[in-house]
Amino acid sequence: MRFRLLGALQVGDTRIAADKQRTVLAMLLVHAGHVMPVSSIIQELWGDEPPRSAGPNLRSYVMQLRRLLPADCQLTTTRAGYSLRIAPDDLDIPVFEKLATQGRYALSQSDMPTANTAFQAALALWRGPVA
Repeated sequence: MRFRLLGALQVGDTRIAADKQRTVLAMLLVHAGHVMPVSSIIQELWGDEPPRSAGPNLRSYVMQLRRLLPADCQLTTTRAGYSLRIAPDDLDIPVFEKLATQGRYALSQSDMPTANTAFQAALALWRGPVA
């Protein structure tokens, strides 16, 4: 896992300090593989009254993120917005969901040791409040 949202947002071992840049990355990660409209990102960053510089500022945040992201991650710009492509196991949330599903299935089969192992592994991914 290279991207962690179940706690402070991390890219590998790096924490992203800038709040707005961190918010943009978190939105792109949660919606990985889909285009995030510029208007949605601007709304999340600045609310109902964004500054005139919102568009250029957002482009700057994306440019900075491109420098931070691993080379095999694709952060693309389209007319509609931005899209981030990552491998499913690169983000902790789908890994957590997979482990929780495995734990529930093992529990339904009365396989307590396997359920316990899966649930413990899922809980170990949490490092604090989400992103």
